[in-house]
Amino acid sequence: MSLHPNTGPAAKNLIETCARNGDWVLLQNCHLAKSWMPELERIVDNLGERDKDKLNPNFRLWLTSMPCEYFPVGVLQTGVKITTEPPNGMVAPRDWVC
Repeated sequence: MSLHPNTGPAAKNLIETCARNGDWVLLQNCHLAKSWMPELERIVDNLGERDKDKLNPNFRLWLTSMPCEYFPVGVLQTGVKITTEPPNGMVAPRDWVC
């Protein structure tokens, strides 16, 4: 699911359903849903603690984002991070700044 403003409730429902069923979720472009990032952090915190007994061990949550200062630190700290960097000599476009 590609995130943008107003897709937070649908993403939350998708996460809850897949967490029970053991499916994988990919939320793309998290940087475009700035106002929903605090809710994402609460969801991830609950998956790890409160809802642990409801969590299917096959469930995986994948998130993609451009670098931005408002991405929840708690989500970054609890997850495995994979980064890509441009090859040497490549300059990032100016519109990559959040």
